Amino acid sequence: VRELEEKGAYWRRKNAELAEKGPELPYPTSWKGGGAGQMVMDTLYSETLGKGIRFIEDTAATSILTKGGKCVGATAINYASGEFLVIRAKAVILATGHTGYQYTYSTQSREVVGGGIAMAYRCGAELHSLEFQHWHHSDTLYPNSW
Repeated sequence: VRELEEKGAYWRRKNAELAEKGPELPYPTSWKGGGAGQMVMDTLYSETLGKGIRFIEDTAATSILTKGGKCVGATAINYASGEFLVIRAKAVILATGHTGYQYTYSTQSREVVGGGIAMAYRCGAELHSLEFQHWHHSDTLYPNSW
């Protein structure tokens, strides 16, 4: 939280301390953009752009590539152009979210379906503690939330 704040993220404060305690604010909160998620993404995106990191946008990973039991890259499809990509890499970081789309009513994006978990499983990764996936109370839409 403090590192993100140093990079420009705004966190709500109470008496100069991070407003992260108490029943009304159980975790560090940003009210910019309606919640912390978008603000964190914007802050990290801006930082990576400044470092010259290459992005492949509008693209979804489809599988992890392995050779001799080691990760050597991934495949992906650009959902805007339909182009299929083979990406060679020394490492792959799965940051695809949880499988929360099983809820009938939700405000989360339709892409949050556990694709990373499936890709890891298909290449032989040992999966555990899946019952502890992140779930946020504001993801539910029914009954109508904010």
